Amino acid sequence: MTYELADDFKIFHNKNELAGTAYMELLPGKFHNEYWNDNSIYIDEEGFCFLENIIESVVPKFERYSETTISKGKWGKIIHAFNEFKQKLITASQASEVMDFIYEGLYKELNNKFHEYKIVLVKMLEELCQWVEEQLTTNKYLSVLGL
Repeated sequence: MTYELADDFKIFHNKNELAGTAYMELLPGKFHNEYWNDNSIYIDEEGFCFLENIIESVVPKFERYSETTISKGKWGKIIHAFNEFKQKLITASQASEVMDFIYEGLYKELNNKFHEYKIVLVKMLEELCQWVEEQLTTNKYLSVLGL
């Protein structure tokens, strides 16, 4: 099997599709000390790195190695920022144009293959925003379960 960049940015809806355990889990509702939930989605931790700066800007207590329950109101702000990031990616011609949204340490990686990253990041952001918005119609919280 060959490595595809898109593999790091795929959103998995079925935990049986996962290869290993290096995934961030997004759980509808509050965390109740259970991992690998059937109703969760999973994002490879490499792809999730591109989302963390935005999440931390809204939820400063977010920690990738822990569990964070986030309210519907804060998710609304996160989704708004994700959509801004997505729009900026669509129009950007170089990585420096989207640096406000990601960690500075990711710049070199993003810059090296910007046009490839751009495509997979936009797709991931679209799918993630849609899933979060759907979940928030019936949930007051969504939890991010870290590594």
